[in-house]
Amino acid sequence: MRRLGFLWAVAVLCASVGPVSAQVATPDRKLSDDQPDYYQGAPALSARGKRVVATWAGPGFIGSEPAAGMATARSQDGGLQWTLEPSIPMLPLFLYAGVPITPLQAEPGKVRLACRAGRFFYYTGTGSLGQLLWSAPSFPLDRINIRSNQEVHGLAADSAGTHIYGISSEYSDDYVDNHISFIRSADGGATWSPTRALAGPTAIGGSIVVDGDGVVHVSWVDYVLGQVFIIRSTDQGATFGPPRLVADIRDNLSARPLGWYHDGVSLRKLAYYRAGSADYCANFPALAVDRGRGPRRGSLYLAWADHAEGSVTQTPTPVSELEPNDTFATAQPIPMDCIFGGGLDHFRGTDFVDVFTFDGIKGETIELDSECYGPNGIGVALYMERTDASLVKMEDHQIAVLGVSGRFKPELRTLPRSGRYFVKVNGGSFGSTYAVWLRRYNIAPGSVARDMRDIVLTRSTDGGQTWSGKQRVNRDAAGADQAFPNVAVDERGRVYVAWYDRRAGTDGLDVAAYAARSDNGGASFGDDLKVSSRLSNWQGVGQWVWDRIGLTAGDDYGIVAWMDARDFPSRNPEAWYARIVDVPTATDAVSDLTAEPVAGGVRLRWLVNDSRSVTGVRAYRSEQGGAELALGAEDRPASGNGSAAFTDDTAEPGRTYDYRLRVSTPGGTRWLGPVTASAPARITSLAWRAAWPNPFARRTSVKLAVPQAAVGVVRVYDVQGKQVATLAEGAFEPGERTIEWDGRHAGGGQAAPGIYFLTAQVGDQRVQMRVARVE
Repeated sequence: MRRLGFLWAVAVLCASVGPVSAQVATPDRKLSDDQPDYYQGAPALSARGKRVVATWAGPGFIGSEPAAGMATARSQDGGLQWTLEPSIPMLPLFLYAGVPITPLQAEPGKVRLACRAGRFFYYTGTGSLGQLLWSAPSFPLDRINIRSNQEVHGLAADSAGTHIYGISSEYSDDYVDNHISFIRSADGGATWSPTRALAGPTAIGGSIVVDGDGVVHVSWVDYVLGQVFIIRSTDQGATFGPPRLVADIRDNLSARPLGWYHDGVSLRKLAYYRAGSADYCANFPALAVDRGRGPRRGSLYLAWADHAEGSVTQTPTPVSELEPNDTFATAQPIPMDCIFGGGLDHFRGTDFVDVFTFDGIKGETIELDSECYGPNGIGVALYMERTDASLVKMEDHQIAVLGVSGRFKPELRTLPRSGRYFVKVNGGSFGSTYAVWLRRYNIAPGSVARDMRDIVLTRSTDGGQTWSGKQRVNRDAAGADQAFPNVAVDERGRVYVAWYDRRAGTDGLDVAAYAARSDNGGASFGDDLKVSSRLSNWQGVGQWVWDRIGLTAGDDYGIVAWMDARDFPSRNPEAWYARIVDVPTATDAVSDLTAEPVAGGVRLRWLVNDSRSVTGVRAYRSEQGGAELALGAEDRPASGNGSAAFTDDTAEPGRTYDYRLRVSTPGGTRWLGPVTASAPARITSLAWRAAWPNPFARRTSVKLAVPQAAVGVVRVYDVQGKQVATLAEGAFEPGERTIEWDGRHAGGGQAAPGIYFLTAQVGDQRVQMRVARVE
């Protein structure tokens, strides 16, 4: 077992805005393994409480042949430290299409993964930290009718991990029949239902979540209508209600983020990114749900990158084509708000290309529209001249028509710098006549987005029946491109959004990972947090960033993971990550004091941000109205930055204490706390606590007291001794653990009213409790 000790120091203080509390992003650390010669990335995350699982694309071999694998790491302390797990079986490299891996929930002792590698692969890993044993892959996603290609979009599950759901985009070989396909398992992934389509034929970009009551929600984009839809199932995916419109989406899907698309790189030409003759950027909405116990439980959140509302000049100035203008050096100057055109004929031997140039202003948004008349179509590309006079392609699209005129969807582009830009028009093999419109895009007053692409969020508090208006998340000045957002909700109901951002890049080419958090249900967001400490340049073959930034949220924190090409070409792109946490101030040497009951006492945790400024720390304990007692024989040194812990094993079982931490520095003494915790009763044997409610109609909860760590299982049996359901399975940690049963059997339906027995087998101990289900 190899342990990655990612030790933290506080880096950035985010000012409080309205109801949003102080937040910081901890310094970024590398998540992927240290192999500079191999491509790694596509990170994805899942968290529950302090348990986190992270997965990313990892290199490997089958014999001597290169292969694609999936690396996995787990954390038990909210991402402070990580343990690398054994890799899953390798897949032949030709099968690996690079679609992000999907982890499913950080269940105790269990990890579920799915990936697309020529087909749908589903794995389950079980075991203690650093010792996962992977199952053989299952292939639950079968094909529907003519849709012969698939991409994995996501997995979701109910809180018990019994019902598991998967969705993917399926498309036909001609790329015009796109559907969102759905599968489900009612037995923890052992068997799967047949695949069925939920939306189509112009649906793309699916996302799936399950709320705390087991309701399944699926969202997608209709790329023809330009709208986001959502549907839900209240019977474990057996049936779904009608689709509901969430919002019009101005996603500008066919305009890719600068540098994202590269000539000759087949990864960005996958059918998943196509619909007919259109290439799409995978800038799809991300869906999240509040599964906590707070007042916003069940609230849904959708985030995507939206372009501004606006209009263009309706009477552009005509410009006649001049010759020669077939190179960048001889490009014909054109003004803004113009229409220009010409003819290209390959049979003439020289008239292959026309090039035009214009002066652009940083932050100005333009619309590029084009039309062709001829048998073979045209290609239109936009180039930017950098400060060093080199050229970079900003956008490229084809208009493919045979014998009839054709017009492509207009493209918006916010110019990243002031200077010269070029429009290059390529003709088809048999000649084409074309017209191109270059116009300013005038942003409408009141538009939520302010340029080519901003991150927006909408929310629903009634299970997706109605939705709020769009709320802009990023708070930078207009002019920078944001892309590939993701959204997550922690167990306190706080909403996190992460994305890629170009505001700090030279000539708009460099990108950084950013995030923001809302403490009021998405009504407003705090300042943007720059979570990556160095910029990455996406412009160049091999510098792939994948399609959606990784994001998850636990009990009181968020974790962002992203693809990082900062060291390319000396190192291939790698997966990095950072945490988003609350701290009192950015200059505190020690912060984040917490207390939690554990087997044998109370455990205190804190975060050392600058060990050089700390001469010692010591914990103190008091009871209400009582004297304060120093714990331990003396001050503890701060041996390094990162997470630190102390267990008060003298706490008396069943008693409640206040704890403070005294921090000694060369400049004096400061105190953290108090924080309160009750020492648990000492557990000597496996035991059930009282169930509530009992009898029950829909759901009952009961605590299981576990004396020591062991592998176990909790099942439900009827009075005839027949197994009804499995509620928990895997590694059990010492202490009390809440077990819930929703009254359903393994098939997903409601169990009949009557007497049932909850049976726990942990290690060599077995206990049983009787519960009654009523109508």
